[in-house]
Amino acid sequence: MRCVIISNGNISDYEYIRSLICDDDFVITADGALKHCVKMGIVPNVWIGDNDSCTLSEIELDTLAHNVEVVRLNPIKDATDTEAACDYAIGRGFDEVMMLGSCGTRFDHTLANVYLLKKFADKGVDAKIVNENNIIFLAKEHNIIVNGIYNNVSILPIENNVTSISNRGFYYPLDKEPLAMYSSRGVSNRLTGDVGEIILEGGTALIVLSRD
Repeated sequence: MRCVIISNGNISDYEYIRSLICDDDFVITADGALKHCVKMGIVPNVWIGDNDSCTLSEIELDTLAHNVEVVRLNPIKDATDTEAACDYAIGRGFDEVMMLGSCGTRFDHTLANVYLLKKFADKGVDAKIVNENNIIFLAKEHNIIVNGIYNNVSILPIENNVTSISNRGFYYPLDKEPLAMYSSRGVSNRLTGDVGEIILEGGTALIVLSRD
C-alpha cells in the first residue's frame, strides 16, 4: 500500500491532485493541510501537527479524532510537521510515498521537503513530490522516463557532483559525463520519443519532470 503525505503548501487544481490519490492509499495530513483534504473530499488516516497552521477548533479536532488518528506535536520542536509525517510513514514501513502540497510560497519549506527525498532514499523508500507542474524524485542508478504531460526533464546534482551520467532517447545526449553541482547544465532536456533512459553511475541527483 502506498502512503500519500499532504502538506500545507499550494494546491491550485484540486480536481487534478485528487485524481492522483487512490482509494487504497494511506493518507497522512500535516497540520493545516487538512483544509486541502476537506476541499478534495478526503478523510485522512492520520492527522499530524502542532496545530499552528490548522484552522480547526479544539472541538472539531476532538470530533475528527473519532475517525482519524491524531498525532499532536509539541510546537517547540526541531522538525517540520511534514518531516514528522515522513518519519511516521517510515516507521509504518511504507516503501512508496507520494508527497502533495509540498511546494509553496515558503521556499525554505519547499527546499526542506525536497531534502526529505534523500531521507526517504536512505531508508529504501521510493518517494516523489508531485504538484500541478512538477514531479520531483531522487535519481536511481537506472531511471525510465515516459513521455507525457511533464515534457521537460532536468537533472540537478545535489549533495555532490555527479561523476558519470548517461541518457538515451533525449534531445541533448550524455555519455558517462559529469554534471557539476551549482551548474544549470542539466536543466530542460526533452525526450525524442516515447521513452528515455537515464543511467547514473556516480553521485546524487534529482530528476525533475516539469511542464509550463
